[in-house]
Amino acid sequence: SGFDFKNALSASSRIGKFSVQSSKYIRMVLIGIHPIFMIFYVIFRVVKNEKASYRGFRFLAVVCLIYATVFWGLLQLFMPRIIGLFNSDAALLETAVPMLRIYFLLTFLFALQNASQSTFVALGEAKKATFFALFRKVLLLIPLIIVLPRLGFGVTGIFAAEPIADTLSAVICFMTFLLTSYRELKQKELAQQSLQRE
Repeated sequence: SGFDFKNALSASSRIGKFSVQSSKYIRMVLIGIHPIFMIFYVIFRVVKNEKASYRGFRFLAVVCLIYATVFWGLLQLFMPRIIGLFNSDAALLETAVPMLRIYFLLTFLFALQNASQSTFVALGEAKKATFFALFRKVLLLIPLIIVLPRLGFGVTGIFAAEPIADTLSAVICFMTFLLTSYRELKQKELAQQSLQRE
C-alpha cells in the first residue's frame, strides 16, 4: 500500500495531455476566425468606413464569445463521457473530471483576449498583441504554476493556474483595448458621422 508515485505521475501526465489538447481545439477555431475578420477589417480601413471598423470588433467579440461559451458548456456538461472515450480507468476518471473542470473553468473568457489581440494586429498595433500573448504565458501562467502548489494547493494549484491566468489576461487585455484602440475607433466614427451631416 501507500502512495504509488509512478501511477500518480502517469495519471497526471494523461490528464495534462487531454487538457492541453482540448484547449487547443477551442483556440484553433477562434484563431481561424480571425483571418476572415481581418480581411474585411482591412477593407473597411482602406475605404475609411470607421462605422464598420468600430462595429467589426463588437461582432468579432460576440461571435468568439458565443462559440467559446458553447464549447465550454458542452465540455463541462459531458466531461466524464469525453474522458471515457480515451480512458476506461475508473480511478483516473474520478481524478480527471474535477481537475479538468477546474482547468477549463473560465476558458470562454479567452475569447475576449483573442478578439482584442486580432483587432490590435488589424490596427497595426502588433506590439500590443505580442505583449499580451507573452503576458498570459510568461508573466502569469508560469509563475502561478510554480507558486500555487507551494502555497498548499498541490496538484490542484497547477490546474487552477490556467483559469486564473486566462481571466486576468483576458480582462486586462480587453480593458486595455476598450480604453485605447476601441475608444479611438468610436471617436473616429462620431467624427465621420458629424462630417456626413454637414
